[in-house]
Amino acid sequence: MNEPEDLKKPFYIMVLVWFARLFMVAVTLLMVANIISSNSSLVFPDIPSEMILFFLFLTAAVLIITFISILLMWLVTACVFYLFSAVFHGTGSFKRVLEFISYGFIPFLIGSIIAPIYFWLIYSKIDFIALFENMEQAGDPTLIMNELLFSNLPAHVLSLIIALILFALTLYIWIYGIKYSRNLSFKQAVLTIGIPAIAYIIYELIMFVFLYF
Repeated sequence: MNEPEDLKKPFYIMVLVWFARLFMVAVTLLMVANIISSNSSLVFPDIPSEMILFFLFLTAAVLIITFISILLMWLVTACVFYLFSAVFHGTGSFKRVLEFISYGFIPFLIGSIIAPIYFWLIYSKIDFIALFENMEQAGDPTLIMNELLFSNLPAHVLSLIIALILFALTLYIWIYGIKYSRNLSFKQAVLTIGIPAIAYIIYELIMFVFLYF
């Protein structure tokens, strides 16, 4: 790997990740608005101009914060792998690690396209207005959770499989990225990426159990 270190391409990748996240959020919000409007006879009043300005300011703030958070995610991920690789006496600059780690975020671009489709398949046929009314009458908030979890179980399973494939692809890219950027053996690279990845998976499982059970 004798090519000069250059963070322009990695930076462009992270900008694309930012656009992908904005696309995912925007499409999802449009779908939510469409679902609500199709399931509700409510008539919304005109929004005052002051509120429009506030929402514009809020949108700009969200755009900036989202971009900063993506850059921080890139930086923190690279820092974690750089420090773990130091245990194996890895050699290579942090700048090179940043470069290779950015490539591991490319599968996120695929996930950002799939996510709105998944959302539409799962939730487009749910009558949320009736669901909230039933929840209020029954006094049982778990009705919503059960409906969301089991409304389309095959789609949930398919989504999980796709997410695992994309996550595995990310790990594959990172393993070879850290291997070449820090001059590690394949086994050392697997441990460098695998230990933090397993810790992250355990954390996500704990949060899932805490939220849904």
